Amino acid sequence: MRHKVWWGINIFFAAVFMSGAMLIMLRQVDGAGHVETFGSRMAALGVLGAFALLIVVIEALVWFFSRPRKER
Repeated sequence: MRHKVWWGINIFFAAVFMSGAMLIMLRQVDGAGHVETFGSRMAALGVLGAFALLIVVIEALVWFFSRPRKER
């Protein structure tokens, strides 16, 4: 169980991503007063997905460089 904290952080980020996606899909009007259309929802989900991808890349880099050298 070396990576309990790692899994906890990943579960937290998954919950944040899913709740953000649900919020984007269920809201009728965004914070600026813009009425949501299908296109604007997809754009917002794209931004959320890019943020999630950035987190995955950073985690992969941290994981790669934190492993002992003999395993690489």
